[in-house]
Amino acid sequence: MSTGVGRRIAGPAVSILGALLAAGVVWLAYDQMALLRGLWILSELRYVLLACIVFAAFTLAERATGLIRRRWIDTDSPSH
Repeated sequence: MSTGVGRRIAGPAVSILGALLAAGVVWLAYDQMALLRGLWILSELRYVLLACIVFAAFTLAERATGLIRRRWIDTDSPSH
């Protein structure tokens, strides 16, 4: 019987990859628009990219610590 470990890992992986993909799209849009138009206001988009990266890092850390906590609780519980 499956323990669901794959599902617990796949959920965070998908959300992290989604955040990184969004950051990559923002970065490409920033590069293309800055090269084509040379608008100084596009420099503000780097903060959006930074926010996406920080979100991905925090999501990874939260999911990883959640998985660790669940494993410790599951293995240390006296009912096993």
